[in-house]
Amino acid sequence: MYAAFIIPYPTVIIAIILAILLVVRLRSVSKKQKGDMQSFWDREREAAVAPSVNLDSLPYITIPLDKFPLGLCESEEAAMIEDELKTLATHRLLNLTGKTNTELRLTYGAANIKTMQNIADDFDRVTVLLVDYAKALLEEGHTDGAETVLAFGANEKTDMRSNYTLLADIYEGQGNAAKLRALADIVESLDHPWVYKTAEDFRRRAAALEGKNNIEEPGL
Repeated sequence: MYAAFIIPYPTVIIAIILAILLVVRLRSVSKKQKGDMQSFWDREREAAVAPSVNLDSLPYITIPLDKFPLGLCESEEAAMIEDELKTLATHRLLNLTGKTNTELRLTYGAANIKTMQNIADDFDRVTVLLVDYAKALLEEGHTDGAETVLAFGANEKTDMRSNYTLLADIYEGQGNAAKLRALADIVESLDHPWVYKTAEDFRRRAAALEGKNNIEEPGL
């Protein structure tokens, strides 16, 4: 008879403890959210009056058209890509991937926001064209040309994963483990969800190449 009244007490105590912990957690989250919002609006107010910087002195990216395999492809698509790359090569280009408008205003000045957005958009377009151009080159058997184009994209740290995977395929086909490892290092320096698995895959492929080379050497 008494057991029926005694048994629920531990359950009630646990429920009370959990409720207290939940309240504490909710208050902590609410406080953090308020702090984050305050920080956001403080940065927005600062960005709205950020002084302009001299855009002429920025380290702009140059598309190395003199090294690109222009005119090798016979396809009309490749010719259109080349024409667009030539046009974009005359534009100011910067890799501003991941930069918010607030960060752009804080860094370059509120008055320069439209210009910086255009610069970022042009570079983003270049990264897409590089991959499409490399694919067109590969389809026609111009592997060396595709490597040149993709290596430029990798060195400029494009956010196009396919730029790296296509280049890795070329390096693997060459049996070049050193370049695969160097490419993995570049990928790992990026800030994207796919970088770690991609870099790990490149290193695995490099290790496989090295193992294959070690097996083949005694028979040479």
